[in-house]
Amino acid sequence: MSLSLAKGYAMATCKPQVVLAHVLTGLLHGAMELKAMYIDNIPVVLIVGQNRTHDGEVEERLAPYLSFTEVGGQRRLVDHYVKWSDAPDSNVNILSIISRAFDIASADVKGPTLLSISRELLFEKVKKIRIPPRSSPTPIQSDPSMLDKLAELLIKSDLPIIYTRYLGRSPTAVEALIEFANILSVPVFEAPGYMNFPTNHPMHLGYNINPYASEADLILVIDASGWPPWHPPSSILRNSSAKIVFMDLDPLQVKYSIYNYPSHSSIKSDSSLALPSLVELVKEKISKGNIADKVEKRRKTLSIKHEEIRERWRREALKVKDDSPIDAQWLCFCINEVIDENIVIVHEMISYGETIYRLIERNRNASGIWFKAAGPVAHTGLGQGLGVALGIKLAKPEKAVIALEGDEAFNYNPVIAAYGLAQEYSLPFLTIIFNNQSHVSKKHHLKFYPEGWSARSGTFYGVYCKPTPNYAKIAEIFDGYSEQLRILRW
Repeated sequence: MSLSLAKGYAMATCKPQVVLAHVLTGLLHGAMELKAMYIDNIPVVLIVGQNRTHDGEVEERLAPYLSFTEVGGQRRLVDHYVKWSDAPDSNVNILSIISRAFDIASADVKGPTLLSISRELLFEKVKKIRIPPRSSPTPIQSDPSMLDKLAELLIKSDLPIIYTRYLGRSPTAVEALIEFANILSVPVFEAPGYMNFPTNHPMHLGYNINPYASEADLILVIDASGWPPWHPPSSILRNSSAKIVFMDLDPLQVKYSIYNYPSHSSIKSDSSLALPSLVELVKEKISKGNIADKVEKRRKTLSIKHEEIRERWRREALKVKDDSPIDAQWLCFCINEVIDENIVIVHEMISYGETIYRLIERNRNASGIWFKAAGPVAHTGLGQGLGVALGIKLAKPEKAVIALEGDEAFNYNPVIAAYGLAQEYSLPFLTIIFNNQSHVSKKHHLKFYPEGWSARSGTFYGVYCKPTPNYAKIAEIFDGYSEQLRILRW
């Protein structure tokens, strides 16, 4: 829970966080969240304890637990999922080490760092300590010549398209992308880990590039290298002849042992620096060329598509409004009708992900009001949503926060801890559970074993959650308000 809180707060504020966890047990309880922060580039310093004595050498009143210290130290349990770790053995330079952990977590590519500090150091009496100077590195900026080449490609392109996933972690990058789309009439597609691009912008064409990839002559993937928009990786070469350019702080995704996504060019840069520079280069080249007619024609065509897509989604939702069980499209349509830009959406959904993207769009026109809990960069595991939502509520107390959960994801969350914390610290938030009484992802195995035993017998172990509990009642034991509506259609 503490790491999910820190993740949510960091996502909402862009500020690194420090978490103190209880020795080995706290570290292991937070193992999945630690991996999630590593994958999602969340800057957090995690400090855990350990003991180096047991026979009263330092303090006889200390608890006698040997089982809270790992042979070889706590660090070795999670070293794959931290940028840097240390176990200081002296208080002489302890602040320098803590400061270094903070700086490394905050430097690009951001991520968690770990300090394992013994009880012996914590009990040591220190009369004075030196506060070290701090010097944070500047953000990563691309080679100017690479941006110039990209600007030239964009000017010459007949149908460039942009795809992003986590560009919205920087409001500056969002503003630059809006200006970029305006001056060149470039369509933008996304998987919204954050609010990347306003959904009411006429160049927002949704969430699936596949219908456009075959026509495109340039595909610019910005801040989406962690999960590009096609799979298998090489399939894009069969489906499109477009030039492919990746722009990311880590376009090669060096944390993965394999990564076969093809590109004709990879630009390593902070998009909040690269995009404003790219905008200026494009403006300069436009003034020297004659592409106004091409850009205007593209704007008119794509603006019509933007409206047609939204109208189709709306018709599909209205078509199922009277269905029972409730259709997810209608539920999302209704949520969209009552939200505005004062409401923050935190979603931890898998099965209905694209339905949520399509139909809950009204508030997604300003930075900082949309967050994907279980993987803004790449999927990192269920069970984080409530903690992330509460972390965002702490960061934005003036906003109303809604957590969207599937019943499967809800079961993975530390529900009692989440609602208890919300009650204790007066952090009101709304949870909406999309309860389809099942773990739908497990039934997807049918596509791999269409003639298997489950298909033949109709038996699916671990798929159905029946009898389904009245999840809403949980809020009531913490003095919360609850309602249970009809079950959601699978």
